[in-house]
Formats: sequence, C-alpha cells, structure tokens
Amino acid sequence: MTKNAVLKVPGGSKEAYKAHPYWSKFLSMEELPELTGVENAATEADVQAKWYTIDGLALPAAPTKSGIYVKVTENNKVQKVLIP
Repeated sequence: MTKNAVLKVPGGSKEAYKAHPYWSKFLSMEELPELTGVENAATEADVQAKWYTIDGLALPAAPTKSGIYVKVTENNKVQKVLIP
C-alpha cells in the first residue's frame, strides 16, 4: 500500500510521523516548507470549484461546516482548505 506513495508532511514534523504507528508505514516522506499567512482570498473560482471531504466524498456545494476539505479548481489546482 505505501511502498510507492510519498507522504508529504508539514515542515519540522517528519520525525513525529516516522515514530507514529500508522504513518511510519510510509517508506518515503517529504517535508513541506512551513507556510504562514493568508495566500488567497475567496474568488469566483472558489464558487465554481469542486469540493470534497477529506476522505474523498464529493460535496454538492462549497462547505459551510468547520473541517478540512479538498478543493479542485477549474484548472485542476488542488488545495486542502481548513474551515474553522
């Protein structure tokens, strides 16, 4: 399951993932750079985007409840979105 997959983890957290019983099954891990601040404000593209739950279930519209979601824009840009 995890021999060809690359797990991308937040910067500075690779060792914690390696020590975790589930995440340590990934043979390849890559740390992402730490990001802070607001990158983009909501745009018309957000309305036209396809939205999914974190486990891949399609949503009929942009989410309104708090949680982590996946947004796919018209140009196939994929983002994880946190709604507090």
